[in-house]
Amino acid sequence: MLLKGCRNELYSTPTKKKLTRDDRMRIITLRDEAKYSWGEIVKATRHKKSTCRMVYYRSKANGTPSTKRRSGRPEFLTPELLKQLEEFVTRDKHTCRLSWEEIILELDWKISVDVVKKRMKRLGYHKRIPRK
Repeated sequence: MLLKGCRNELYSTPTKKKLTRDDRMRIITLRDEAKYSWGEIVKATRHKKSTCRMVYYRSKANGTPSTKRRSGRPEFLTPELLKQLEEFVTRDKHTCRLSWEEIILELDWKISVDVVKKRMKRLGYHKRIPRK
């Protein structure tokens, strides 16, 4: 039975976004120890040939079947700066009541208000707007 949009019965199961470590190990084992061809590996694993080749060659280049950790965008606030921010805010009543903008000015940081808000929220702090 073919799924909608599938041209080949080899790929009748929906594809996953990422292969599991077991899937990657199986591809490597079939290629190295069982001496399977790429076509045989495709039939056995039901993954595309290009995916199988990519997994195999990447594992040989990196020396491990695991995928590399994705680096992503670097954090604006390092753990040391987060600690400094938390200590500053909890120092006394005055610093606790400062607005986000005033905190940034006091610390002389060049970051946006949203960054400070989000990091403080992760630390469990929030600001309440006083009644007028």
